[in-house]
Amino acid sequence: MRIEFYDSIINALEEAALEALDATGEQLLTDVTDAQVMPFDVGTMQNDATYVDHSHRANGQVTLLVDEPYARRLYYHPEYNYQTVNNPNAKGLWFEDWANDGKYANKVRENYAAFYKRFGGI
Repeated sequence: MRIEFYDSIINALEEAALEALDATGEQLLTDVTDAQVMPFDVGTMQNDATYVDHSHRANGQVTLLVDEPYARRLYYHPEYNYQTVNNPNAKGLWFEDWANDGKYANKVRENYAAFYKRFGGI
């Protein structure tokens, strides 16, 4: 038996995995925004201060960040009475639905798999 490794194909698949990771992070941001679950007054936190951080991409990690000083307080207090004028589903812990055991966790995994297939040419 003879086994040959094609470095160019392996490298292409590794790059496809990273591209899929980037695309999954961006899709997650879109999904969270579309679900209208973030507290929203004038839209600064959701529209301007929430982004995907790709700085640890090489380690296989992207992070959805909210860069506002009050975001932590709003996130960890689901007991607050959030206004629902702009986002009808506004609540605390708004990312939890997409976390490991959340109701949309499988959607995140499925998105990654679909992006990997697309970018990897599989």
